[in-house]
Amino acid sequence: MSNLVGCSFRRAGQARPIFPFTAIVGQEEMKLALILNVIDPKIGGVMIMGDRGTGKSTTIRALADLLPEMKVSVRATRLTLHFAGCTPSGG
Repeated sequence: MSNLVGCSFRRAGQARPIFPFTAIVGQEEMKLALILNVIDPKIGGVMIMGDRGTGKSTTIRALADLLPEMKVSVRATRLTLHFAGCTPSGG
């Protein structure tokens, strides 16, 4: 179980407080896997599973706050839209 120690910070316009990545105690394997994936994205991602309250989302948000903003282009297929409960426009 992760112990969240420190104070939370909030960026302008954000609804959730940002917790510093360096202040997260425990979950060493998860943090290492995330850091390695940032260093080498060809790893292909990290699957994070665990009980409620173990700091999964907090850790991800804290790491994301350290990374530079990126523009991402996303194309959704009809199948993706179907599973997301959306109706594709134009057909």
